[in-house]
Amino acid sequence: MDATNWKQSFGIHALILVLWIAGVQGQTDGFLVAVSESQELAEKVDVTVVSTVYTLGFSISNEAEYSIDKVTCRNGSGSETEANAAHVCEKLNPCTFYTSVVSFRSNVSGKPPPTDQTIYAYTEYKQPKTTVTSVVATANTIRVTWQTTDRACVESFGITPKELD
Repeated sequence: MDATNWKQSFGIHALILVLWIAGVQGQTDGFLVAVSESQELAEKVDVTVVSTVYTLGFSISNEAEYSIDKVTCRNGSGSETEANAAHVCEKLNPCTFYTSVVSFRSNVSGKPPPTDQTIYAYTEYKQPKTTVTSVVATANTIRVTWQTTDRACVESFGITPKELD
């Protein structure tokens, strides 16, 4: 290949590259405008969460434009609980982290509801109760077994041996 053919080939490839880049930028600019417009339409609703030992309650302060349609609470194990009509997830475990999804409905005709919100919340602490169920001593070991209520509220167990007087 001589120098003249190489320069013409390079010029054609450069022109194709410039046109391709211009086309990609045009597509990107249109896409960014569409995303910006949809973000302007989406409103964020302030959701209040009230946590107790066994429940998570959800509410919004101003229901003039929107109201809560549905709430689902899911723990780390994947167990889901649907909220009742008062938007309260009941019979939850204490000291447990829940990922909740809140869906809304519009109270204004022709106005779309905001997108679902994901809210992270913990249920409150409950004092666990531990009962020793058995103690078996051998020449070299002591085996202790126990049962505990509200296990998620226990950070760790400690056993301290004491000598009888």
